[in-house]
Amino acid sequence: MASRPRLRPLPPGSRSRSSRLLPSDYVARDGFDDVVVRGGLASRELITFWLKDGRVLAGMNVNVGDVTDDIKALIGSSRKIDRGSLADPAVPLSSLAT
Repeated sequence: MASRPRLRPLPPGSRSRSSRLLPSDYVARDGFDDVVVRGGLASRELITFWLKDGRVLAGMNVNVGDVTDDIKALIGSSRKIDRGSLADPAVPLSSLAT
């Protein structure tokens, strides 16, 4: 039986009852070459995307409503996505997956 990886505790201050994290897929540490953040840490409303060769491999939503399906569509599209558009909250995520 394969052993399970050891989980490291979260650093102090990273747990918050007021934040909601919704990951979409997973990518290993060496499986991506870029990270794009849409939104901001100060507002505690952001989406983080992990990319490889301009394609979205995974995403994590923090306190942004109704975007999980759009994130999954971006992951499933396998399209190269413009980094600037992905980071810009004014650009609808749904327009990037099509």
